[in-house]
Amino acid sequence: MQQAMIEVFERMLMARGRAPNTIRAYTGWLERFGAFVGKPLEAVVLEDLETYQRHLAADRQLEFSTFNQGFCALRSFYGDCLHREWTSDACPSRRSGAGCRWS
Repeated sequence: MQQAMIEVFERMLMARGRAPNTIRAYTGWLERFGAFVGKPLEAVVLEDLETYQRHLAADRQLEFSTFNQGFCALRSFYGDCLHREWTSDACPSRRSGAGCRWS
C-alpha cells in the first residue's frame, strides 16, 4: 500500500507539471518519512510529523533549505493527495518550536 500511495503522489506531481528533479526529491522524502514512521502513510497523525521534523532538525541537523524541502513535500502529499491540510505557521521548524495542527 505504501508504494501505491507514493505512485499516486508521483502521478499527481507529474500532472501538475513538476520538474523531474522535484518529483524525485518529493517522492524520496515521502519514502524516507514512511520508513521512519513505520506505518501506512494514511494512518499518520500530527505527532508523527512533529517527531519526524524534530528528528530532521535535531538528529540530522539539516540545513533549513533541506528541512523546508521535506516539509513542502509532506505538506504537498497530505494536502493534495489525502486532503489533510496543516498550516505551515503551526508546524515545528528549525526556526520555531510550534506544534502542528490539521486545518
